[in-house]
Amino acid sequence: MADAACVAIGAVWLSSQGAADVRSMCIRCLELGYDGIVPAPSGRRVPWEDLPAVIEDLPIRIPAVRADGLFATPDGSLASSRDDEVLAARARIERGAAVARQVGAPYLIVEAPRVALTGEPMAGTDLRDGGDGWDEERLSVLCDRLTACRGRYLDRACRALHGVASAIAPVRLALTESPDLCSASQARDLQEVMDDLRGLAVAYWHRPAVVALRASLGGEGSGETLEMLSKYLGGSDLSDYSGRGLQAVPGSGGVDYAEVAPYMRSLHSGLPTVVDYDPACRDGDLRQGRAFLETFGL
Repeated sequence: MADAACVAIGAVWLSSQGAADVRSMCIRCLELGYDGIVPAPSGRRVPWEDLPAVIEDLPIRIPAVRADGLFATPDGSLASSRDDEVLAARARIERGAAVARQVGAPYLIVEAPRVALTGEPMAGTDLRDGGDGWDEERLSVLCDRLTACRGRYLDRACRALHGVASAIAPVRLALTESPDLCSASQARDLQEVMDDLRGLAVAYWHRPAVVALRASLGGEGSGETLEMLSKYLGGSDLSDYSGRGLQAVPGSGGVDYAEVAPYMRSLHSGLPTVVDYDPACRDGDLRQGRAFLETFGL
């Protein structure tokens, strides 16, 4: 029998709504029509250690944990030539893995590492607040500069990720696109990393809002990306991209869900998904987003 698909809510939204404990968060999740939660770093301490006992009598799944915050640039980089940057990134990932082990989540979602360019850095590459100041021409210049140092940063990233993926097992590392344009987030970068780490079962976690933002600037879209990386696909974010940012209500922005949905409805099983909502979203927005996803069989 095929595994049941899961559409989870990102915990950042739930914790922003003032839930007093993880049980309240789980009940709120179910009331809004979702069947899972993905813990993530936030400004509020959440007692995730209580979650396994809470969900024993609730139909809630924990498909993954997110290692990186949604609204702040992650500490360090596994593609850095500086030891302190690599150590900071490893510490962040290991903290996330500890939570994943606590809650029994199979995946730890980790953003592709940022890249230090040779020569002058480019300002404003982290687009967590949208794509202001970027266009196709500027992205092309950045991609050319990334290509010039591609061999070096991919070699460093693969070596560091090999150690990290081994260290956090049995939690499975799931690489996803970073909102930082100066990162190893192009489909060909991710494919090369996955191929190199094939023996460690590193997964790919699709992030269509980030891909749509990059596509609006001339990058590859979800269809092309998923075609290249589908054999490694472990799950997907389902948030939309709009002028309000990368946590928009599904159906309100630039993501083409008709491209994404067929890959989530695998012939073998329904893959886990998560929708991260902006804290400003209300309950009605979440119900609207869930209803929209259902039109695609998600």
